[in-house]
Amino acid sequence: MSPRLISLAVVVGWIAFAACAPDDETAPPADTVAEPAAADEPAPITQEEVDAFSDRVNALIRDGDTAALNTVYTDDVVMVSARGKMEGSDALVAFWTERVRAGAGKSLQAETLKFGSNGDMAWALSHFTGGVTAPSGHTLRVFQRQPDGSIRTVVQLSIPDMPAQQ
Repeated sequence: MSPRLISLAVVVGWIAFAACAPDDETAPPADTVAEPAAADEPAPITQEEVDAFSDRVNALIRDGDTAALNTVYTDDVVMVSARGKMEGSDALVAFWTERVRAGAGKSLQAETLKFGSNGDMAWALSHFTGGVTAPSGHTLRVFQRQPDGSIRTVVQLSIPDMPAQQ
């Protein structure tokens, strides 16, 4: 992996950490049940929501329904993968459409390894197999709750598993 990609991964990780870190030391652990949000605050994002969201995204890619992917990204989303940096939901939908048309992603599966949330922002580290850009790897995504109550991906970093060094 290039030093530049490693540096970017570290920066995105810190952004995810900062966005989801508790405001004070008395905040409950991330795995506790969140209190209902005040009427003017968005509901906290839960791991169950993120897992269901991820399952939906993976199914859209497996089924080739890439047009529906415009509902999973914010307009200003940034994705960095082994193929480079892409910005904006239109660019990501075009990327996925091209890759799926080439036959990639038919067996895409992902498992959440770590999750964190702080109100309307959340992050998830997942391991994927049957990927679009690599056979397997890890993805770090940052999510934000939208005014309509849905969640969308704001940042996505995908890193392929490296072959074992001999």
